[in-house]
Amino acid sequence: MTDAQLHRPSGQHRTGRGRTGTVSALRLLGKIVAAIVSASLLVGAGYFRTSYTSLERGLHRVSVGGLGQPAPVARGDTPKQVDGSAQNLLVIGDDDRSGLTPQEIETLHVGAASPTTSTDTLLLVHVPANGAKATLISIPRDSYVAIPGFKNAKINAAYIDGAQYGTDGFPVTSSSSDAEKQAAGITLLIRVLKNLTGLRIDHYVLVNFLGFFHIAQAIKGVTVNLCHAVDDSRSGFVQSAGVHHLTPVQALEFVRQRHNLSDAQGHQLNDFGREARQRYFLAAAFNKIETAGTLLNPSRLNGLIAAIKSTLTIDDGLSLTTLAHQMLDLTSGNIAGQTIPTEGSQMFPAPVGSALIVDPATVQRQIQRWLHPSRAGPSSTPGGSTRTSSTSAAPSKSGSAAPAQHGCIN
Repeated sequence: MTDAQLHRPSGQHRTGRGRTGTVSALRLLGKIVAAIVSASLLVGAGYFRTSYTSLERGLHRVSVGGLGQPAPVARGDTPKQVDGSAQNLLVIGDDDRSGLTPQEIETLHVGAASPTTSTDTLLLVHVPANGAKATLISIPRDSYVAIPGFKNAKINAAYIDGAQYGTDGFPVTSSSSDAEKQAAGITLLIRVLKNLTGLRIDHYVLVNFLGFFHIAQAIKGVTVNLCHAVDDSRSGFVQSAGVHHLTPVQALEFVRQRHNLSDAQGHQLNDFGREARQRYFLAAAFNKIETAGTLLNPSRLNGLIAAIKSTLTIDDGLSLTTLAHQMLDLTSGNIAGQTIPTEGSQMFPAPVGSALIVDPATVQRQIQRWLHPSRAGPSSTPGGSTRTSSTSAAPSKSGSAAPAQHGCIN
């Protein structure tokens, strides 16, 4: 992956006359919306500039610690950071169900609200300086890690620990606001992820539990291709093998499913399968959002912006325009997905239970192979980068995604 920044003539970003200019502006606007959803973004002129301004002013921003700072480096080692204008974005999905009515809980098959918020979806999105590709790296929620200031636990406990008890520079008391608790939780989570991956984290996007549903609702669903028939009573997702255009409710069921999923060899996928589904959904949503058919519909565009404003939280330093321009050449076919390598599971005393063993040194070496293959040389682990739009991830010690039947997902 090159770190050379690619620039277009400045006039090429401006809205020209006629339909060609309008569609060009819409594509850039689509990058801003799509970027904040699947880790990209947008800008436009006229009506589209107004839409962008509405999005920019309406986003909920929370300042946190640790962003943009290098990850710790072991003694005697040298930093292996992204450079130039390459960026690493952390996408956090939480399971907040507060405010749902009993009817909504039943319709969406989500169950009652829990007393604490868990971050069951953790994605690191690497955007190289030229913006032509993106790599989505899933961090399994059951990864057993060190949490500074607390006992070792599953990684999805980091946010809860920080939000309840605070962390360095972000104290939490009984009088702390929800935003202050959120900032402490995200700050501690960022620290844990930097220690695990060795990557600098530049920005974050927090998507609440209904974010997938609201976004799918705004873009009128997404199309998926299933390798096998699916029947999961827990998520409610029931479909035959083949291509399906999912309704918003079905899209939420699709990204939540973790049971009754197996690969071609019959291995149960569980959380690995759900992570692959989430990456698949993001690629599909990105592809649909950036099409002129979606963006030329003012009602649909306004609905999408409203959904984003109501479901997303971002850091106060994330520039939508900068990221949009950087990702101008990104297409859904150039979004690759991976899951960090794990080394089996182990039982721990309550309340941890069964957790996945991860070795930070192994994780960091594998991530560098994914992001900088020309520097790292051939990987010692099987498999390689796979497109989220056409593959399914199987659990393995290497963390690589096993190719599925072309164009479909398990």
